[in-house]
Amino acid sequence: MKISIITLTYGHENYIKQAIESVLMQIGDFDMEFIIANDNSPDNTDTIIRNIITTDSKAASMIQYTKHSTNLGAIANFIWALKQCQGEYIALCEGDDYWTDPYKLQKQVDFLEANNDYVLTHHDTAVVDENNNLLKESKLPLLYRKDFSNAELQKGISLPTLTLFFRNVFFENPVKFPNVVNGDYVLVSLLGLYGKAKYISDIQKACYRVHTGGVWSKTSKIKKNDAKYSTLKGMSEFYFNIGNKELALHFRS
Repeated sequence: MKISIITLTYGHENYIKQAIESVLMQIGDFDMEFIIANDNSPDNTDTIIRNIITTDSKAASMIQYTKHSTNLGAIANFIWALKQCQGEYIALCEGDDYWTDPYKLQKQVDFLEANNDYVLTHHDTAVVDENNNLLKESKLPLLYRKDFSNAELQKGISLPTLTLFFRNVFFENPVKFPNVVNGDYVLVSLLGLYGKAKYISDIQKACYRVHTGGVWSKTSKIKKNDAKYSTLKGMSEFYFNIGNKELALHFRS
């Protein structure tokens, strides 16, 4: 079986090496393709990635690296990366985050292989700063450290992107993302159309990084609220257009 790992990167020259290494350290009974999509980052991110591919034979054999010639934007870059995935399963790790458990992917794929009614697995994550200093023991509220039904996922849940591991339901069903800002929120909702979510507690916490260059972490509360409103509006329109009036009304309310 093959697992596709997506790393989206922009302005991550200080962190991309650690993100890549956390993927390369994964141990398991599966093949991996590692898709790194650089959204035309203006810093040294490109140089660092190319150096890793040149000097590390494992990285060279696994990484499929693209630096876009123009900046696509976060959502467009993500959709582009999803379309490249050939694996049966997909995992996400942004270029400024990193995993800590070398058996993370194996634990997640084992569960999904044994439970066909689940489409997604997730786990906990800590919050660290630019120097890997711990800022918060957990980014995931206690209320979200649990399994979720199809209906709960469809109605929208914000789960840490770097913990998500899901079936590649988009391989035969091309992604038609609505015009939104919060892509991870939308992703979870769409996955809920295909199954349930499992919370796996015995995976070591991944690390979500907060830093001055972080696009979302440095966004003001007002702009975050605007983004949420825009996303909910886009989701309502999306579900209305595909004939799911119940979810359309849910996101409109």
